[in-house]
Amino acid sequence: MLKRHVDVQALHACSLNLFVTATSVETGQAKVFTGKELSIEALLASACLPFIFQAVEIDGHAYWDGGYTGNPAIYPLIYQSEVLDILLVKINPLSRPSKPTRSVEIIDRLSEITFNASLISEMRAIAFVSRLVREGKLDPGRYKDLRLHMVADDDGLAPFNASSKFNTDRAFLDELFALGRAAAHKWLKQHRDAVGVRQTLDLERVFLGPPRRVRAVGAEADARPSAATHAKADAKRPTLWQRSSAWLARRRDQRRDRRG
Repeated sequence: MLKRHVDVQALHACSLNLFVTATSVETGQAKVFTGKELSIEALLASACLPFIFQAVEIDGHAYWDGGYTGNPAIYPLIYQSEVLDILLVKINPLSRPSKPTRSVEIIDRLSEITFNASLISEMRAIAFVSRLVREGKLDPGRYKDLRLHMVADDDGLAPFNASSKFNTDRAFLDELFALGRAAAHKWLKQHRDAVGVRQTLDLERVFLGPPRRVRAVGAEADARPSAATHAKADAKRPTLWQRSSAWLARRRDQRRDRRG
């Protein structure tokens, strides 16, 4: 499929920098493929989940999915680019309000935490360096005060658990594509003028701060949502059966439209 849709020679000739990250099985370190290193094998390595696929070998070295060490790897954009604006597209939720109890839910949440760990680590380092640059403690000629931005749709992706990433049905992918475009248009409408001027991502709130709890003052009760509130919210959230039924209904409608 990749050979049908990816023109490797065009990637090599492109004037834009493209970085594809995989994880070295031997060293546990990130391997960033770029320039002439880009290949079908590099793309396969960057998406190689070890419990599903055998490791992809490139030049005698084995690689797994790059998400374990860089999801995505931000540092190539810092060291191999002159730009100060970085736009992050977030598809993995950083937090979930409910506690997983079923085995599949626990595995899904562990997967999300594992794949988010490298990104959070890089965001902490970027925030630290940027603060030192702004305070005049680091040379701005050698270090960057980056302007970070993020496109996200946590509410739109909330109904889909980590296991949904294995769903390759065309109708489901079209639905994700529509969600992504809507999120991008919303971000552009709100923040287009900020690009090149100021940062729009609140690093402290999104990546660095602890979960915030709002407490009332004095004798007023704790303002945190109660367990009953969470239960009501969970009850309103579509179940897997409801989402599957809705998907099957859309598929039937599509088939009927094609026959028509």
